Amino acid sequence: MSSTQESPRDKRRYESPADGLKSLETSYAYWTSKITDISFQSCIALIAANWAISGGSRALFGNVWAISSITTALAAVLVSLVGAFWVSRVTYKEFYAAAHDRAKWADRWEVAERIPSEWPFSAKITHLGTTFTWLKVLLPIFSGILFVIGAVIALPPATATGAQATKSSCCLPATTATLNDAH
Repeated sequence: MSSTQESPRDKRRYESPADGLKSLETSYAYWTSKITDISFQSCIALIAANWAISGGSRALFGNVWAISSITTALAAVLVSLVGAFWVSRVTYKEFYAAAHDRAKWADRWEVAERIPSEWPFSAKITHLGTTFTWLKVLLPIFSGILFVIGAVIALPPATATGAQATKSSCCLPATTATLNDAH
């Protein structure tokens, strides 16, 4: 091979397995943070959508599906907050232990090099992270399903002259027929 020709190793995307692992870790951190962001944004949107489609607090509190959707969205926000706090506390304990017993930390690193493990994370951190990630995904989805059910149930019944707006369908556009009926 001439000196100007690249070897197959030179064409590799990463210089070492450690570089590939670092890239994977960065990607994982990015996407899990996106789950947190999108989960929160979805919950806020669902709360607003329930309020908008209900047309006010009276109609909102009269719709068990809307209340269930909002309660689930608020539960998702609460779970996210509690999860962040809990994982941060467990992670801090791990950090504190590592900083104050560097020999034990080095021993754990040695073991992790030979046997696959969650290191530098503890099994508890990994378990909590997985659990709260799933909750951040599933609770807003469930809230959205409840919202759709509540929105469909709140639709006024169709009549022979077409869909007419009723007092419970405050946010549906008025048709010419419903405007003429009002006069």
